[in-house]
Amino acid sequence: MERRMTEIMKGKNMQASAPGEASAELLVSVCVNVSYRNWLTAEEIARVIRELDYSYGQLSCFFGEIPIEDQLEFAVNHGITRDELIGLARKFHTESKMPALLVQ
Repeated sequence: MERRMTEIMKGKNMQASAPGEASAELLVSVCVNVSYRNWLTAEEIARVIRELDYSYGQLSCFFGEIPIEDQLEFAVNHGITRDELIGLARKFHTESKMPALLVQ
């Protein structure tokens, strides 16, 4: 996984904050986008999360695959509080019937 992230980062001209260290923002950006043609920026991912925009598959990846601590760090970095994120995860899980790590 780390090798694949490095390849994707190079292709998208992204860098980790320190050698061998990936920030939550970088981890989220790479992981939620890796399976999709339409690459979203971190700001776009945050908007998709805030609006629970189900037209983006990245939403299910964010709530279902990104480790909880990285979800929380990413959200806070984009102006979404912990409580807001938990509420969004709960709503996502209830409406979509898809997994959301924060509420399981």
